[in-house]
Amino acid sequence: MISGAAWFRLASAIVMAVVLLAWWNDRRERPSADAVAAAAELLMQGKTAEASAAYHDLLAADPGDRSARSGRDFCRRQLGESGFADGMTQAVPGEALLAATCAAVVLLVFGGIRRTERRDRIAALLLVLGSIVGVAVSATAILSDWERRQGRRDPIRVLGRAAVLRTGNNDDYPAAGEGPLKPGAEVRIRHVRGSWCRVVRPDGLVAWLPQSCLIEPAGLE
Repeated sequence: MISGAAWFRLASAIVMAVVLLAWWNDRRERPSADAVAAAAELLMQGKTAEASAAYHDLLAADPGDRSARSGRDFCRRQLGESGFADGMTQAVPGEALLAATCAAVVLLVFGGIRRTERRDRIAALLLVLGSIVGVAVSATAILSDWERRQGRRDPIRVLGRAAVLRTGNNDDYPAAGEGPLKPGAEVRIRHVRGSWCRVVRPDGLVAWLPQSCLIEPAGLE
């Protein structure tokens, strides 16, 4: 029969494996320094809409990039756009997850060792704290990966020129919303049909616009 201490050691190993995998995936998919510099260069040249699009590309690859988030927020202020809200875990850097994982493993291991030697309140406290931190870290890592995948499935794009939203995928359909979207406005892509995209605005309005109005991803390889 497996002892309680063995179960906790197994749990700590699983927690460590899950978060190390998430952290490695985060590090592997981070954009290059050239892509970061290119986004900053666009902003310095006064190409605010293009810079905003580049920062969105950076955040799609690395949601925890604080400099990219700061640059995107600056572009939003310059353009007068509120934009989409960040996900629940997008501000959590991979290093923080790794540090929390190490803390959970230390608590679980020391709690398990102490439990085998003496069954006291300190051992129980260590095991409970380690379990709580481990579950929180695992949940954060899983949610972060899910948000990253969702962001790739429904990416955010920035308009390069003004565009009138339509209720359908050609110019014969009536306009949707009040007035055209101005350059720099953010939309989330839901579906592409030919040269038109079905998009969602930050306020929840769903409509169509020509794909040519959007700034294409710069590519972060």
